[in-house]
Amino acid sequence: MQYTGNFTDEQMKIAYDLNKKAGGFAGNSFEDFKAILLNNQIEIERDNKDSWDNNRPGSYETWQQLAKVIITNDISHYKPTLQANTNWKNWPESGSL
Repeated sequence: MQYTGNFTDEQMKIAYDLNKKAGGFAGNSFEDFKAILLNNQIEIERDNKDSWDNNRPGSYETWQQLAKVIITNDISHYKPTLQANTNWKNWPESGSL
């Protein structure tokens, strides 16, 4: 999906007219085109929020545990439940710049 940005109605109308001249939109009205753009924007923003909530370092248990160890100076807070994947064999592309 491509980010649609916050287009004005005028910008969307220009894009619609240019594409319609080129034979696009197969009978879709400007309102249909506008609705598609706005729905895409909503989906993209939802995906971005989901990615932010679930894929940033703070969402991983390792980072949360390391932060607790640093704050408390107590290494007993570091108890990962997942198997480590830091072995070089897990990253065959690394170092191949």
